[in-house]
Amino acid sequence: MSQHVIGRNRIVTCGAVVTWLFSGWGCVDAPPSVDNGVAGVDGADGVDGVDGVDGVDGLDGGTSCEAIVPPNPDPDFVAGPKAASLAIFDATRLVPIAIDFPEGEWALFESTWKDPKWSQPGVDEAWEASKSSAWVRCSVTVEGETYADAACRPRGSPEGWAKEKKPQIRMKFNEWNKDGRFRGLRSLSLEYQRRDAAPVRDFVAMRLMADAGVPAPRVSHMRLTLDGLDRGVYQAIEPVDHEFLEDHFPDANGNLYEGGYLKKTNEENPSLCDMVAVNDLVALEPLGGSHEAFVAAFTNLVDVDQVLRVMAAESVFPTGDNLSNGSTNFFYYARPDGRFVAIPWDLDGVLQGEEDNMVEVPPYAYDGPADASVKLIALVPEVPTWRAVFEDALVEIRDGQFADLADWVEARCAMLAPELETDEAWLAEHDASALQDDCASIVRQVEKRTAYLKTALGR
Repeated sequence: MSQHVIGRNRIVTCGAVVTWLFSGWGCVDAPPSVDNGVAGVDGADGVDGVDGVDGVDGLDGGTSCEAIVPPNPDPDFVAGPKAASLAIFDATRLVPIAIDFPEGEWALFESTWKDPKWSQPGVDEAWEASKSSAWVRCSVTVEGETYADAACRPRGSPEGWAKEKKPQIRMKFNEWNKDGRFRGLRSLSLEYQRRDAAPVRDFVAMRLMADAGVPAPRVSHMRLTLDGLDRGVYQAIEPVDHEFLEDHFPDANGNLYEGGYLKKTNEENPSLCDMVAVNDLVALEPLGGSHEAFVAAFTNLVDVDQVLRVMAAESVFPTGDNLSNGSTNFFYYARPDGRFVAIPWDLDGVLQGEEDNMVEVPPYAYDGPADASVKLIALVPEVPTWRAVFEDALVEIRDGQFADLADWVEARCAMLAPELETDEAWLAEHDASALQDDCASIVRQVEKRTAYLKTALGR
């Protein structure tokens, strides 16, 4: 059996059908309509199947794929967030939020959050398999409006929970009622990164993405009161889900895949054939050569310029575990018009150090397997037209939004300074000067990264 590596996960073959293996899943047959591998798209030569699979029929309009959703765009669509959610993601201030637990529910939450078994190394996959049973009842209040029927559970990597002074929290508004929404959202996450004295990285990184024209989740800062007790400052992260798609695309009914493998919308249809076709094209394309057939096929399935722009925006930092690094912190959205676009996710790892090995990361850095479906960044410099689009976008963002980032950091740090001075969890981790030291370090990293990119790109 052969396999294609996708970060920590694998595409494998089960019998003679390309399928997926992830976090303990077994083999799940691909739909019957995708039983011939990836053939040529619009006349391009077919890509050989895996382990003798005879190709996946090309998605060129002449072959059906059960995963594809017929387009139904809203002719009156105007991109923008729902008015009800604006208060939660108000970037001009620290937004107060209150979470309250009915009797006994906080004890259930805490029993998961502080369970010693989650402090052991290598428990992330076990948590993925069990977290759906960790929800407890809670209520959420923002701006005087309360949603009484919410669900809450711990979030983040469980290996770090034992050291947390306050919990990271995932709220869900449709756990008990599938139609439940709060201020236009079906969920919301509160993030607190212990390692960062300046809790601003997600905020400024996603702002850069949005200002660069990339559909990106919003981030704000909130001050949490939990069962009447002040728990200090958090970053609030907008989920990438159907409501997010409604805000950004005229047709929000397509398939959304987290990390390029995990289907997050239209789950009632188990077919993954649209995503498998894209992943197989990348995984099976050897490095080196002209890539003419691959480019023709890939362009028919993916909005290449848009994906290259997302990777360029990530590379300007650079990121550490995202699309441009051959990792899985991103989303692919299959627009019902027939092509995938990329959506950034989880950028809290940017700008983490001033050392040369953190700043001087080449734009095309990739050290993963040659048969990985996330090796797209390694193919970019080998396709001259793609390289030109990528580098043009990288220079544009470097000299535009990235150049503004230092001002954003300084303004945000000034706003947060008095709030963190009364945040007991933050004070337990950091001394009084840590915020300004970290903020100044981020600004220096921007300057060093800009200088390095000018040298590396020669412009």
